[in-house]
Amino acid sequence: MERRTSLLQAALLQDIARPSVEPVSLVSALIRACGPQIGVRLIDRCREAWAGASIARLVQSAGWRADAGSPPPPLVERMVAAARGLTEIEERVPSFCALAAWIHEDERRQAFERFKDSSYPRTDYARAKPVWRGDSLNALLRASPDAWKEEWIADHLTRTSTRPAWTAEAMERDTIGHWPQDATRRLWVAAWTGPRAPNTALIFLIGHLPGDLRELTLERLRREAPAPMRSYFFAYFRAGLTDDEVDELVRTPWVVARGSPLAKEASAIARHLESMQDHGHLGRARRARVDAWFEWARSSAEGYWQDRALEALLPCLAPTQLRQAIATILSNEMKGIGDRAASFADRLTADEIERLSVLQVARHLLPRAVDRHTPWPGLLAAARRCSRELWEQCLERFAGHAVQSGVDERLRVAAALVDDMEARTPGFAQALAEALLGGH
Repeated sequence: MERRTSLLQAALLQDIARPSVEPVSLVSALIRACGPQIGVRLIDRCREAWAGASIARLVQSAGWRADAGSPPPPLVERMVAAARGLTEIEERVPSFCALAAWIHEDERRQAFERFKDSSYPRTDYARAKPVWRGDSLNALLRASPDAWKEEWIADHLTRTSTRPAWTAEAMERDTIGHWPQDATRRLWVAAWTGPRAPNTALIFLIGHLPGDLRELTLERLRREAPAPMRSYFFAYFRAGLTDDEVDELVRTPWVVARGSPLAKEASAIARHLESMQDHGHLGRARRARVDAWFEWARSSAEGYWQDRALEALLPCLAPTQLRQAIATILSNEMKGIGDRAASFADRLTADEIERLSVLQVARHLLPRAVDRHTPWPGLLAAARRCSRELWEQCLERFAGHAVQSGVDERLRVAAALVDDMEARTPGFAQALAEALLGGH
């Protein structure tokens, strides 16, 4: 491992010495790993040497949120200064959004107006592939007064919506995450008004209803909604359903209940199981129901959709079933008919990892991860929780791949490995940071 570490460090030192290289992801990782003192110097150095587009990417890569705790003030000050130095709308607006909690209100308003007048639209259709910037807008609105959110909703509805007003409003409130109680109650009344009540857009409200309306909604759905629509709405309730209702919900995919021609397709069943997991219903289903779906996934589905169905079931499986599910996913991967093995490591809990023969799983996963150039964090974290030996195997494989790669790929992989490499070899991150600083 020491030899691979030395080779990787030497290759990276050569890469970052190139005048044309602006390793945004690597610098972002080094700022986190080296602390505020070196982080401030790195930001200053990048501002001197880099183009505006790279500075903007660095600011946005920080991923800070006010509700996640404040980052060190010196880093905030430098990042804000870097954002203020940007002049292009495409760089300045998303950078201000990323730092919305720490900039002045007039600067937030400036970014907000660019969204409103479409000089920086939430969805940019002028490109060959439309670009969605909703995450930036939402970050900005989280740090802004509620009046701005209402202003955005009203402006958006007058300019863009072709749907009924209340439906469009519910969808927009769901998109930006703004549900004041008076608006929620008003929209709830609208959902139950008209000949086709309840309107399907009620699903956007369910997760935000106050307790009294939630109970009333369940009562009215049980009494008034036809069976297929009742299942459709029930799926969005995380609490309040009886055990029988949950079991029926998990048993019958909505596409089956409404008689869709997709009812017998594995894709529809796999999506149903994913939805049940996402909404917390699989964990409440009866053991026999989970066992039945597990047997269906192993015997009636195959390839990609089999993998997705099994992934959805993973948290609910008994130890023997869990091993069988992962063996099936890996088998599909080896046969070339599945491509989900890289994703399930992120979904395993510490308890599930302890219940698995992780060393055996990792021996299959590591070659595939390296072949795909994917040092995903879930596998490294899982390996580290299990044993130092397995963790070092992971690092050695990824470090070896990085050494043999081109500059761009090496920098990308190294950025993903910085924290683990620093934990394995203290001083690794600081040596790279000092090289980037070049005496500054």
